[in-house]
Amino acid sequence: MRELKTKLSDSRLDYNDKCMLWSAFTLAFFGFLRVSEYTSPSRNRAGPLILGCVKIDQETLKVSVIRDKTNQLGTPVTLTIAATNRSCCAVRAFRKYIFCRLGKGLAGNSPLYVSGDGSYLTRQRVNQVVKDLLGVSFKSHSFRIGAATTAAEAGIPVDLIRILGR
Repeated sequence: MRELKTKLSDSRLDYNDKCMLWSAFTLAFFGFLRVSEYTSPSRNRAGPLILGCVKIDQETLKVSVIRDKTNQLGTPVTLTIAATNRSCCAVRAFRKYIFCRLGKGLAGNSPLYVSGDGSYLTRQRVNQVVKDLLGVSFKSHSFRIGAATTAAEAGIPVDLIRILGR
């Protein structure tokens, strides 16, 4: 994640898009999210995660995932992501992204991740940016895999990792 952050920071992408992408990447990693849970199906069609699904305070980010691969009934699952106070912090990244997004439509029903040009973040864009920055062996699923691997290396039991990944 630190290498990705450095390469994203050094890239030629627009500053607002850097903020959006870093927030999406950290949310995906710390939330064990599938790419379909935080992206839109197309550049102009909203996905399942809208701005109103996220609540933030000083120490936590609470994300209500309404529908995912294993929960098709639409019963919301709320993920709580704690601030790490380190360089890779989903809470800090989200706060910075929202500040960048001020004035670009902060209605609760608007898609969570919107680029500087007004288009919505898609799976294809996530995959392209990750591939451009880290190489062809990395894709959007690398965040889930990386989260599970990091959790296992930290000694978190496999059963709990499965729960975190829903």
